[in-house]
Amino acid sequence: MDVLQRIAYIMHGMPGTGKSPLAKELAGARGNVFSTSDLFVVDDVYHFDARKLGDFHEQNFLNFCAALDRRVQVVVCDNTNSMPFEWSRYETAARVRRYKVVHIWMPIIDPEKASKGTHNVPIESCKRIGDRLQFHMKNHNVQPNSHLFIKP
Repeated sequence: MDVLQRIAYIMHGMPGTGKSPLAKELAGARGNVFSTSDLFVVDDVYHFDARKLGDFHEQNFLNFCAALDRRVQVVVCDNTNSMPFEWSRYETAARVRRYKVVHIWMPIIDPEKASKGTHNVPIESCKRIGDRLQFHMKNHNVQPNSHLFIKP
């Protein structure tokens, strides 16, 4: 058994809520952060291409799993994770490898403010993400910034 318990954080939140800075802080020197958005960065410039989204989500998951297999002490999934199908495979992959899983739920913010974040996500997309997050937070009895995931 490891002296330090391995931990997997799963971030949930709209664009512009501070997921990425918190993810980096949580990972610290012992961990890795896995964000599908990072795969769209070329030469330090974000270039979103909807045609690549599915492939990049799959690559991000495979990268996350590879870190779990290497027994990286702290792994962080830094995506919006607004739907169970988006986060459940990350959770399952971590649990079967005996990682402690902690879900981090960020506050819901105004979609207009969210759309002005780093990636310029359209307002309508931000609204849909916020609505889904709000639904699942209510459904799972989660408070923003609670750093807990309480299953019903």
